[in-house]
Amino acid sequence: METDLSQVPNLSVVAKGLPNQERLLAGSGEPALAAFEASHNGDVRDAFEDSRRCLQEARLAGHLCEEMIYLWLFGDVLSNADEPKEAVEVLAAAGAGKKAVELAARLSELADMRYLLSRPFGPPSPRPRRSPARRPN
Repeated sequence: METDLSQVPNLSVVAKGLPNQERLLAGSGEPALAAFEASHNGDVRDAFEDSRRCLQEARLAGHLCEEMIYLWLFGDVLSNADEPKEAVEVLAAAGAGKKAVELAARLSELADMRYLLSRPFGPPSPRPRRSPARRPN
């Protein structure tokens, strides 16, 4: 049995709420632009929410490059929100080492960065050297 779509009220509203190839989580607007604008304007609460949303979307979609960019954005938001220790941790995870070091130099306490060693896309761990294979005689 088929449904007559002309009988569905507000079909365009329903269709906008469905995920598609562009967006795994449906939402209005572009959260990355909203986060950048809110951060630039000093609206920390909105910047925090929007940057977390785009980070979540990138992770759910499996877009590693976008995740790293949004981690960097989230680190900037945390820095602007006067959360330097958290900003250092997030910026280091984003690969923004230089910026993380600049912030870390101003900290009065140490930031624990050991969790970065277990991240799957961190620097490669040294492998034990194998002895050269021998050819049979």
